[in-house]
Amino acid sequence: MPELPRLHPASRAVLPVLMVVAFVAGVITLNADGIDHDNRRVWGLFWFGWFLAAFMLQGAAWLMREHELWRRELRERSDASRCENCVSPEENG
Repeated sequence: MPELPRLHPASRAVLPVLMVVAFVAGVITLNADGIDHDNRRVWGLFWFGWFLAAFMLQGAAWLMREHELWRRELRERSDASRCENCVSPEENG
C-alpha cells in the first residue's frame, strides 16, 4: 500500500488561512460604514459563506485523513495477529 502523501490536504495551511480571511472580511464588511445596508449584508453573507465552505472542506479532509490512518492501523494489527501463528521458512528447516 502506498504511503500517505508527505503533506495531506488536511495538514496544509490553505483552508485555515482562507477561513480566517473570510471571517475577518465578513466582520469588516458588516461593520463598514461606506457601503449601503443591503450591499453590506450581501457581501457579509458572501464572506461568511466562504468561511463555512472552507470549514466544511477542512473538516471533511481531516475526517478522511483520520479514517485512512485508522484503516492502516487496523490492517497492520490484523496482519500482525494473523502471522503470530505463522511459521517462518527458517523454522521449517
